[in-house]
Parts: sequence; C-alpha cells; structure tokens
Amino acid sequence: SYRAGDTGHVNLDMIEVRKPGARIDLFSGGSASTAWQHTDGRSVKWPHTAEKSIEVCCGDIRTKQAFGDFKLHAEFRVPKLPDDVTGQDRGNSGIYLQERYEVQILDSYGVEKLANNEAGAIYTKKAADLNASTAPETWQTYDITFRAARFDADGKKTEDARISVVWNGKKVHDNVAVDGQTGAGDPESAALGAIRLQDHGNKVRFRNVWIEPVD
Repeated sequence: SYRAGDTGHVNLDMIEVRKPGARIDLFSGGSASTAWQHTDGRSVKWPHTAEKSIEVCCGDIRTKQAFGDFKLHAEFRVPKLPDDVTGQDRGNSGIYLQERYEVQILDSYGVEKLANNEAGAIYTKKAADLNASTAPETWQTYDITFRAARFDADGKKTEDARISVVWNGKKVHDNVAVDGQTGAGDPESAALGAIRLQDHGNKVRFRNVWIEPVD
C-alpha cells in the first residue's frame, strides 16, 4: 500500500476521490474492510463489539480513499485501566489527518491542565484549550475541520495546514495553523492523504466515523 515517500507501487484505491460535500460513511457498524485496510494492505482485523464499534488490534488502519480538505466525525471510547497505568500507556490512540497530523486520543479524564501530548491535543504541537474528556468507558466525539497545507507548482509550501476540533461539543482548537507533520506522521506534500487510526497497544474503540470532503 502506498505511503508518502514510497517508491514502489501505488495503491489504486487511494486514487478515488468523492465529490465535495458528499458525506462518506467510513464506519457505522458494518464491515470495516469496506472503507479501511491495514497500512500493509491487509483486510481489517480489528474485532467488532456489541455497540457496533471496532476495537483497536493488530496494527494501524487507514482509509482506502485519500482526502484534501474535509470535516471528520469520529466517536471513540477509551478503556478503564488500573491507576498504576499512567501517561502515554493510558488509553492511547489517535486520528491521523492525511496520515500526517495526529489528534491525540488518551484517557486524560480529571487532568486539570492538559499537555500537548494528552487527549484532544494536536500531538506535540498544541494542547487542547480545555479538558472536555468524559470518564473511561464512555463514548466521546471529535468533530474535526481540516484544511490541508497549500503548495505552489514547485512543491514549496505556501500555507500551513489548519485544524479545528470540537471535542464532546466544546471547541478546543480554533483554526490552528500546524507547521509540519506530528510525531510519526508522514511528511507533508501536496498529495491527498488517508485518515489513519492508530494502534498504540490499548483497546480503544471507534464507531460512527464519517467524512465530508469540502475541497
């Protein structure tokens, strides 16, 4: 499967682009393999649960389609872990926009002041403006508005990517400029990119994921 920087074959599934404004159901309880695949091209191995959700397992998954500017809705649930499990080991996952920019998922319930690697963060770039998290084992929502970075004909970046996030109904990022990829994100380019859900070894669940391209 194609990733930015690959010199091998191109996954033709990534070429397809839907018309702007049409809502695309990425997962609502059916087969996750309809819209997703593991990053090595395998069919999705994440198990289904009783709440019409899928649970993180067996590696990251990414959409078969690539996107530019979009609005993305995702619901997630972090597990309840023992008190001695702390930091980045506690309910960790993430949503990568264009496989470049991660909006962090973590059990940060009750944390008074969030850091830029905790729940709601644009990972390592900016902490959420406030902590809107609910308790572990409750369903939470991210509504993300994304504007891709702009590049000129020579491939030089002319505008940073911009991200807004509404977390459980509260705006925690407002049109934030992001100056480059985050963490393990792919390098920036003018190419469209997939949505990637991270396997960080915790049993985080996802449901009701949809996207509306706006470019």
